[in-house]
Amino acid sequence: MTATNPAPSGKIPKPRQPERPLGDFPKAGQPTASAKTPCSPEKAGPLATLYTNRHKGHVVKKKKIEKSEEEEEEARKSSKDLENSFAKEIAKILASGLDLPDWERRLTGELKQHFAMLALGHQPNAHAISIRLDHKTAKAALSAPKGPTDYLSAILRNHGIKDMAFCLEFSDTESDENHPLHLHGIAIIPADQLSRLANDLRKAMANDYRQRYKNQAIDIQPISTPGTWASYCSKNQQSTARQLKSSPVYASQSAKRAGKRLYEGILAWTNSKTPRKTS
Repeated sequence: MTATNPAPSGKIPKPRQPERPLGDFPKAGQPTASAKTPCSPEKAGPLATLYTNRHKGHVVKKKKIEKSEEEEEEARKSSKDLENSFAKEIAKILASGLDLPDWERRLTGELKQHFAMLALGHQPNAHAISIRLDHKTAKAALSAPKGPTDYLSAILRNHGIKDMAFCLEFSDTESDENHPLHLHGIAIIPADQLSRLANDLRKAMANDYRQRYKNQAIDIQPISTPGTWASYCSKNQQSTARQLKSSPVYASQSAKRAGKRLYEGILAWTNSKTPRKTS
């Protein structure tokens, strides 16, 4: 009979557990997906559209209710259908766990700018603007003590544009004919001022710009899809910021206030529409 050595300290060794195959983890150790999806310009646009269209629907409904009982009942049904439609759409967005943080403390500057543009884009007389600067204006803007956005916004204010938001961008052309600095944005401009304003801005900001292809020096158009246009305006925001070594965006105080009102309205509305978990 062969003797066995006792375990150190008198402890009996535990039998070795078989190795667990790769990929077979206990439930407690499984990685979990983030509970919230950060808000992005791509999600902000549809939210703003749903929110503002819902409000417009209620305004139309109130105007119709002042008629006959049959029309009043039809308006109620139409309003209910409209509300259900918007509720379904917003539920789709919220089902992914979209994170809508506090405006003051946690919302990024990029998203604040985006909501300022969205807020302007949904207002009456909103226009998409593109201005391609001539060499003189671009060089003056880039060397301005307070930065190019301050310099260019001052020119626009001097020509009567008070409510605006825009983003600077450098074109990727290698031609020396035109300066690569230009801007895209949204501004509130009464329709009867468009022709005069386009001529005045051409003289003030793009007098020596030579049109290439469809790129006009001053392009002002009524805006039909604020979310799409706002995303286009800021598509190169980060790379432009690196080139300028400063922020490439500008928003008037009125645009900032409108953006905050829009965001907080959406936040309150989505909280009231958040789908409840079912057991």
